[in-house]
Amino acid sequence: MTVNFTTEGYEMLRERKPVIETYAELQTADSTAVCARFALASYRTSAENVTPMTFSLPITGADVSLPCQIEKVVLYEAATGGDPLSAAESVEPLLLALAGDEGAVVLTITLPAVV
Repeated sequence: MTVNFTTEGYEMLRERKPVIETYAELQTADSTAVCARFALASYRTSAENVTPMTFSLPITGADVSLPCQIEKVVLYEAATGGDPLSAAESVEPLLLALAGDEGAVVLTITLPAVV
């Protein structure tokens, strides 16, 4: 899943705030958050200083109200509140029905080139 930034997201980039310092919120189809936001700095799976950046956001049934189907992800500047930095992007649906269920949402962020 690739993230597309909103105007607020591009303003953040222009202010030189690193994307790695943002948070990802996993959501259901109706845009309800399923758990606390993920600090991207803790979930990077790609090498530093490369684009695209990839992140793997692990989640289990014990982290959410069951049953839960995750279908979207949105980036935010803060752990709570605030305006989205990206549009709600669809992800491969992840159904968690039991506390022991587990999976991950993989997120890809491609930064614009600086010329």
